[in-house]
Amino acid sequence: MRCREHGHHDAGDRHQGTHRLHHGEALAHEEHGDGQRNHRGEGPDNEGDSHRDVLEGDEERADVEAEEHAQRCGADDVGARRQAAHHERDEQHDERRSPHAPERQHHATGVGLLPEHTTERPEHVGRQHRSDAQWPMPHRSSRFAGVDLLLQGRRRWRGHVHRRYRRSASPPERTDGAAGCGGERSDTVAPVPARSARRALLAAACAVALSACEPNRFVTGWVPYWGGSAGRAVIDNDDAASLIGEVSMMWYTTDDDGTIDLMASQSSLNTTVASARAQGLPVIPTIFDGQPKGVMRGILANSFNRAAHVQRIVDLVMAQGFDGIDIDYEVFAFGDGSSAWASIRPTWIAFVQELAALLHQRGKLLSVTVPPVWRDSNGTTRGYTVYAPEVIGEYVDRLRLMVYDWSITSPGPIAPDFWVNQVIDWNDSRVPNSRLQLGVPAYGRHWSTKKFTNETCPDGAVTRRSITMKQMAPLAAAHGLTPVRHSSGEVTFGWTEVVTGPVGTLPTPPTYVPPSTTVPAVPGPADPDALEPAMRVTPPGSIVTCTIQHTVFIPDATTVRTRAEAALDAGWSGIAIWAFGYESADVYSELAAVTPARPGGDPSGVLDTPTATVGTVRATGYAVHPEFDLPVAVSITVIPTTGDAAVAWRVVTARTERASMADGLGPFHGFDETFTVAPGSYQVCATVLLWGGEVGPNLGCQTAAVPAA
Repeated sequence: MRCREHGHHDAGDRHQGTHRLHHGEALAHEEHGDGQRNHRGEGPDNEGDSHRDVLEGDEERADVEAEEHAQRCGADDVGARRQAAHHERDEQHDERRSPHAPERQHHATGVGLLPEHTTERPEHVGRQHRSDAQWPMPHRSSRFAGVDLLLQGRRRWRGHVHRRYRRSASPPERTDGAAGCGGERSDTVAPVPARSARRALLAAACAVALSACEPNRFVTGWVPYWGGSAGRAVIDNDDAASLIGEVSMMWYTTDDDGTIDLMASQSSLNTTVASARAQGLPVIPTIFDGQPKGVMRGILANSFNRAAHVQRIVDLVMAQGFDGIDIDYEVFAFGDGSSAWASIRPTWIAFVQELAALLHQRGKLLSVTVPPVWRDSNGTTRGYTVYAPEVIGEYVDRLRLMVYDWSITSPGPIAPDFWVNQVIDWNDSRVPNSRLQLGVPAYGRHWSTKKFTNETCPDGAVTRRSITMKQMAPLAAAHGLTPVRHSSGEVTFGWTEVVTGPVGTLPTPPTYVPPSTTVPAVPGPADPDALEPAMRVTPPGSIVTCTIQHTVFIPDATTVRTRAEAALDAGWSGIAIWAFGYESADVYSELAAVTPARPGGDPSGVLDTPTATVGTVRATGYAVHPEFDLPVAVSITVIPTTGDAAVAWRVVTARTERASMADGLGPFHGFDETFTVAPGSYQVCATVLLWGGEVGPNLGCQTAAVPAA
């Protein structure tokens, strides 16, 4: 199914933005029929620094967005970016008045408003590897390192009980009478259309008890560095963790020379990584491009600098033992402007291709997060074509589309149903579906706008701020309101308020001119005749009163579930939540009732009979972890059984297309590696490698006879 469409039939002309809450109040919007000020996107040929500016050239809007973007994304140093992020967080939570804040009278309306080669022994999984490593004959410890890994896998996996979620022959009986997985299901939620009879039966089983089900891992998300504690609480929750497929910690940023820096402490990152590892989850941290416009564009345009940047990323992944990396370079969309897209696009594609190749040669994964491209109601392609999703989909293991921030300056939904469907429609036929994830916001916005145009409002009365899903219920309750379902699929509520306070332009403080001469000390008392009275630099202005209209739009748990169902029904991997820790407590009980997306079970695979030709031996097969649709790594060793040939060994990501994979995993779990070897007899062996370097089951050995020329 697609998300249910309601109203806004002119939505194809609407535009959106994709900055997440910490990235800034991104950019874009539609033209409402009710006369609200919104923005119409006209395609990527127009100029601008934001996505809406890119599409329509709205200079006033661009100025607002550029300021917001600079506050959160484009600051010249990490400290400024961090301060901006914390400033917005403080604004969200601080309800106290300043001494000069306008007095407010609240009137609730009560209506809803609209590896390459390694020098280490290969049993040390997670260190840097080299392909086709040649292990010298005289040293058995080196020559048979690949064999040691195979045996280690055999020892470690035999009799292994796969965590606490392993499928049992008969599920435990439910005794508490709960109605759903993780909680009761809301009566307002539409029934879930089953993708098949098998999945429908599994969904019914999950409705009995989550603990009796295989993990259903179709959710991923980010943990921002300023929200580590809240994000870890989600990961540490077993019910939520059973739905999570991987975690991205947004802790890294770029420097102007292409190096990678932390945005918070290493210890806080380590603590978050440890939470993910404890739940057996892949760790794929995010690198955010925090440089001003033009910087990353210049790095990627120079082949030498681009290669150095790629190598730094690979070195980071290998040194930290991550399972991969997530690239989030949004400045191309919101900083450089569409006039630069033609030159950025080919170098961006080359960057993704080169980074993917080096990571996959080491058994690692590449995720890329980008603002979306979509097809509007007139069939016109709109959005951020600079990221070439239809091209890079071949190289990445995850393509996350940030489908949020449709409404920014004017009140409206964050990610309306019709727009979600348009994004799905465009990408569906252009990107391998099992690699796609739909970005879902766990936040909304609270607009305070002037209700009557003929009134003048006090300074600071007209505002816009982001709120998290957790903050929605307390905010509505404080005004005696119940959020109502909007046609966009989100919920909304609002109230009016009369505010009174000063208005006026602050005076310019006097200029201080330092004296030409100074003395080290004043020998006596100051001359009272030479002193002047202090000047008030912030005198109160005129006192005015106006009526403020408060409007809130925000997704709730039902919205998140509907988005997940739309993505899964399209055959996508699932959803990516911005951000873990923002969601309300009922999100995961809603998601637990979604039809299972993964087959579940223990890691497994097959090593095919090797193909030997003159000078080569080819190893093929597949490897999967059926709880996850991400590719796993495979260690392949080619061992001579006669003669003095060296052992060849490499670790690769099993991501080639393979027919007849289980439903819900996607087809990209095969491996196909060719080794150059001397004539002779060989044993070709393979072992599955899991997240964090855990050695999984071995796939056995096959004999190959390589003929002479």
